[in-house]
Amino acid sequence: TYIVSINRTLKDEHNVFLKKALQVAYSTGSKINKGSIEGTINHNKAASAQLWKIISEEDDSLFYKREPDYVIDSSDKGDYQFQFLSSGDYKLISVDQSSSGTIINPNRTLVGLPWVTLLQLGSDDTLESINMMIPEKSFSKKMIYILSCILFQYVNELIWKKLP
Repeated sequence: TYIVSINRTLKDEHNVFLKKALQVAYSTGSKINKGSIEGTINHNKAASAQLWKIISEEDDSLFYKREPDYVIDSSDKGDYQFQFLSSGDYKLISVDQSSSGTIINPNRTLVGLPWVTLLQLGSDDTLESINMMIPEKSFSKKMIYILSCILFQYVNELIWKKLP
């Protein structure tokens, strides 16, 4: 399945922009993929969602060092939807629309992340409410370290509570 994405910067002869980004699918075979991922991006400006299909174990942690496989702009309300996706594992990040479609620079790019770090999509699955929030400014390295320690402790407690 091939996907053509049309972002919201497209306008007609009257300078009217699209209200929502569009995706059109076509296939050289007999089947068009039906997987989809959707949610809302909370941001004080126009935002985009970027999606990477994870192709290897190394790619799971270094995906942001390559251009995203799929990019879609959110609506004025922040809604986004990727359609026509094949089954597999995906990573998702939201960015300000000015950074859309580019490689993520961890030292410069403000990103919003979903609560689920790895999105696993079956052939006809729809993953809903995969929401993200882009902060207004970046956190200091000290704040990120503190937040990651808190998150690690929380996840560790959940794992140990489930074990007999």
